[in-house]
Amino acid sequence: MSLFVASLVIVGQVIPPVRAPKKPNLPGLPHRVIGVFGPSALDVSFFGDTGGVFRARRGRYGASNQPQRRVLLYGISTPRMGQDGYAQGLMRLENWVQGAAVADLEAEPLDRFKTHRGADVRYVWVWGKLLNFELVRAGWARVNEEGRAGKYGELLTAAENEARRLRVGLWR
Repeated sequence: MSLFVASLVIVGQVIPPVRAPKKPNLPGLPHRVIGVFGPSALDVSFFGDTGGVFRARRGRYGASNQPQRRVLLYGISTPRMGQDGYAQGLMRLENWVQGAAVADLEAEPLDRFKTHRGADVRYVWVWGKLLNFELVRAGWARVNEEGRAGKYGELLTAAENEARRLRVGLWR
C-alpha cells in the first residue's frame, strides 16, 4: 500500500496538472459576443482594430443591430458538423459565453491580420479564461500546428495531453 502512495506522489511530480494561463491586461474597444456559430467560432460586435486586441463588455446574449465579425479560435481544430463531438463542443462553447458576453480577443503578434474565409482568427478570453485552452483541456478540441507554434503553444499542447491521459471529450 505504501508503494502505491509513493507511486502517486512520483506520478504527481512527473505529470503535474495543467494550469490555465493567466489573462493578460489587454486594452481594447467595447465588443460583445452576439452568438456562437460553431464549436470554435463566435460572432462578435466589432468596432475596429486596436493593434490586434479587441474587448467585449458584458451584455445580453442574442441578436444585435451592431456590425458583426466572425471570430475563430486560434490554434485549435474542432469536429465538423456531423462528426462525433461536434454537438458537445458547440454546447460547451455556448455555455461558456451565454450570459457572460464578455470577451477579450487577442491575436498572435505576427498574425495580427490573419483571417480564414473572412473570419478573424484570435485567442478568446471570457470571464478571465482562455476559451481556446478550455476547449482543448475539456477534450472537445485538438491543437493544430499553428497552435503548437503560437504564443500559448506549450499550454495548449499540455492541455491536449492531459485530456488524452484523462480520456475526456473526444478522447473517451
